[in-house]
Amino acid sequence: VVVTNVAPTLTVAANQTTDEGKLLTLTPIATFTDPGFNNPAGTPATVESFTFTVNWGDGTVENFLAPTTTTNGSPGTPTTGSLNRSHTYADNGIFTVSVTVTDDNGGSDTATFTVTVNNVAPTLTVIGNQTVAEDAGTQTVTLTGITAGPANEVGQLVTISAASSDTSIVPNPTVTGYDPVAGTAVLSYAPAANKSGTVTVTVTVTDN
Repeated sequence: VVVTNVAPTLTVAANQTTDEGKLLTLTPIATFTDPGFNNPAGTPATVESFTFTVNWGDGTVENFLAPTTTTNGSPGTPTTGSLNRSHTYADNGIFTVSVTVTDDNGGSDTATFTVTVNNVAPTLTVIGNQTVAEDAGTQTVTLTGITAGPANEVGQLVTISAASSDTSIVPNPTVTGYDPVAGTAVLSYAPAANKSGTVTVTVTVTDN
């Protein structure tokens, strides 16, 4: 009698949505069934074992992962198992996650799902209102709390701009001296000569 191996059957998690820099935990990321089972009393004795590979779609691949849980089967009842995993995406985008389960005889099954990773906006500490005298000359304000968003986005490009609601009173300010480590920059503005009034200055931080 020739008994051929039957590959395991894999089911993966549904499509997911998360934020960049946030830990995504899937319990489980995948489950499997396999008609084989451990039979230590058999002749010869048999032992079923399984490994997983998870490709997160962002260049991260995890190989030779042992199942988180395995429940041994019996004649007519398949062996079942599952895998729990966590991952953090450093940037936004849509990623295809591929999961493969392989049994000890080389049989395997692969399934995929997608993870939509939302962009997380950069941050800036709110600036207090300013009062200056007419013809006061150039004024400077230190901007603080500037980040690209989550901690793992420190290397992201950040641009800072400023706009005046009435450039006849206060021309558009400039932003210089951005320090990504300290999270600071300098806002400079100069009221127009012989002008007075109330102006709203909007500072915008944009990531890439």
